[in-house]
Amino acid sequence: MESNRLVVIVPAIYPRKKSWDNLVKRLQKEPAFENSEWLYLDHGCRLYSRVRCRDLSLQIKAKIDAAVGKNPKIRDIVLLGHSLGGLLVRQAYILAATEATGLPSLRWANFVSRIGLFASVNRGLDSDKSTWRRLARWGYRIFPVLQGFAVYDLLRGSDFVTNLRIEWIRHFYNLEQAPIVTQILGDHDGIVARDDSIDIEQFPTAFHVTIPDAGHADLFRLDVAPDPDGRYALIRDALINTTPGEQRQLLGPQKVFIVLHGIRASNREWVRQACNLIRSKLAPTDLTVKIIPSTYGWFSAVKFALPMTRKKNIEWLQDQYSEQMALSPGAEFNFLGHSNGTYMLGQSLGRIAGMKFNRVILVGSVLPTQYPWQKRFQNDQVKYLRNERSSCDFPVGILCSALHGIGMHDIGTGGFEGFSNYVGCQIIENYWYDGGHSTPLRQSNLEGLVDDLVFGKVTIPNLSATGSRGYISLSRRAPRIAQLLVLLGLAVTLWWVFFSAHGFSLLRLLGLLASIGLIFFLVDLF
Repeated sequence: MESNRLVVIVPAIYPRKKSWDNLVKRLQKEPAFENSEWLYLDHGCRLYSRVRCRDLSLQIKAKIDAAVGKNPKIRDIVLLGHSLGGLLVRQAYILAATEATGLPSLRWANFVSRIGLFASVNRGLDSDKSTWRRLARWGYRIFPVLQGFAVYDLLRGSDFVTNLRIEWIRHFYNLEQAPIVTQILGDHDGIVARDDSIDIEQFPTAFHVTIPDAGHADLFRLDVAPDPDGRYALIRDALINTTPGEQRQLLGPQKVFIVLHGIRASNREWVRQACNLIRSKLAPTDLTVKIIPSTYGWFSAVKFALPMTRKKNIEWLQDQYSEQMALSPGAEFNFLGHSNGTYMLGQSLGRIAGMKFNRVILVGSVLPTQYPWQKRFQNDQVKYLRNERSSCDFPVGILCSALHGIGMHDIGTGGFEGFSNYVGCQIIENYWYDGGHSTPLRQSNLEGLVDDLVFGKVTIPNLSATGSRGYISLSRRAPRIAQLLVLLGLAVTLWWVFFSAHGFSLLRLLGLLASIGLIFFLVDLF
């Protein structure tokens, strides 16, 4: 007799199918799970696995596709995932729900009645709470090739986690009949906290269940539980009852303003002034407004010049965006950024297709002139863009031009020369401010920028400065100068290692590499 219900289990890293046996055997005896087909999907992912989590989710979706195609009588699907498996079943469900197909029998997302998440790492792993995770994140930035490992996708603010959260929120926000989703969490879980699942609990069919005397790895195991029957009763209710646990009302802001500083600025200066201006123009106690200032402190030009350090805070921005969206799925986002803050935004928009901003104001932008703003507008990621440019902006006009010339094409002189890829888009270019990198952020200019950000009140500043021919000329020659300096430095280094008075020395070479690595580490750390 063919089953009409399919129960899918996706385990965590280092799974043991046998550890699920006691729970599955008891659930199979329940009337609610009679005539059910059980499908255990071992994704094979380990800490050292070089695979992306989205690819694992696609594999899981394909296996469920096959099971549903093989048994056309299936009209009810229950998805169960533990830890990493929770993320994978969520992504597989979203992929199935949003896939365009002419085969109704394969649209199995419509048959999903319940999703049970056992300690799912819904917000990703917080690297600040673990030394090895901090070292891992540092290693991923130093050696981008390591980002191909699945563990990278599990970190908080990663592209995978952020995209999944945003896709999930938008899907459930517009869903008329949603499946019941329950996050089951042990009270001794040192990896996942309840507040990590705001994107799950935001919706009316979502619940939370706490399992006493259970940790992250063993909360579904009855064989190690101090009270097996009590634990089973809680899990049974979480997977069968229509109201299986706790719910809470999560109210977030209707408008979010993100204000980020960059080179030669700190969180105590113009960012604070801008935040105060935003609050003064809106009701100071208005809970429908949230202002997110940068919290990563001073950011030097040296840090910006190193690819690994200028990318350091991108995950922070992505996590902040998805967390605020989880609190209020319909919130409107606006952005005011300077220097490296503009880089963080540009990179995030390229990585996270679901990030959307109503108004974006850039000051001293370090993005390339050819940054694909037209694509961002076409994808509805940005509705309005304003770019403020200064006549003597050294970090953008000279430093970014030089770095772009030696192969760092993720940065450029958009904040000095302007952008070129925005035909038909609503973009305002204001130039030239008479001064340097932070001149547009002076208090006399800042209020006009905030009026534009908050109310869409566009006041074009009275700019009388003209671009210095000498400065423009130096900016355009900076790439070639930088290339020559790099070649000269490389030649001197090779001579010192291979052709100095004592000849080649392996110890000297290793010492040089170690010194460079130590300098990079210290710059990144401080």
